[in-house]
Amino acid sequence: MKSFIKSFLPFVTGVFILLYWSLPAISELIEPTRTLKGNEERIGHLSVFSEPPKMTVYLDGKKIGITPVVSHAVSPGKHLLHVGKVKKEFYILSGESQRYSIHKGRLIQIPLKKKQLLQTREQDEKPRVEEEKPENDSKDDEDLPPPNYFPLNPRGPIY
Repeated sequence: MKSFIKSFLPFVTGVFILLYWSLPAISELIEPTRTLKGNEERIGHLSVFSEPPKMTVYLDGKKIGITPVVSHAVSPGKHLLHVGKVKKEFYILSGESQRYSIHKGRLIQIPLKKKQLLQTREQDEKPRVEEEKPENDSKDDEDLPPPNYFPLNPRGPIY
């Protein structure tokens, strides 16, 4: 048993020394390299439409207007929207826009479409790179028809 303790003792001593010397390094403070300035929460926007129009819209119990309400500023977080007799809880992210419409007594979220960027003439006129075809002397390629030889069937492939 004593031999086991003697063989285990250097290991324990080594761990203790390692921990002793590493504690001051951990306790040193590292200066921040970045600040959070400029990362303030961006407000979101809420739009509400209804059929019939001119319904009163409440957000978190406060009247925000009569439909159609377009681009009302909303802080990020969880909110309660109340239009007519319909209530809906929703969560809006920082800088996000959401649109809702009331139709047949139901509040429906309208998905926002992403805008396509218009291309300039320089982007349209990309230089065309011609593919270099390797020269093969094999006779196998001559037996095959060109890839556009077979006409396309508008109803799909025929099996």
